[in-house]
Amino acid sequence: RDTIVICELADQCRASGYIRYAIQCYLYLLDDQPASGDPHFDQVHRSRLHNNLATCYQDLNDNENALRHYQSSLKILENENIKD
Repeated sequence: RDTIVICELADQCRASGYIRYAIQCYLYLLDDQPASGDPHFDQVHRSRLHNNLATCYQDLNDNENALRHYQSSLKILENENIKD
């Protein structure tokens, strides 16, 4: 699906130093939810996107946005664990 392709592209951009483009891709993917028909997969995917965004912001020394996305990622995972 397009979601996986875009996510892989964003990962490659980040690894190549195109951090701002990677951020745009991850933000697009966050808006383009759900990624599948599986609610558990979609939540885990959403958590990973927030984690990837946090890492990008950390690379840019934007600690405020990095922390916000790390917290969002953790909150999603905590909610998933409550359901299991």
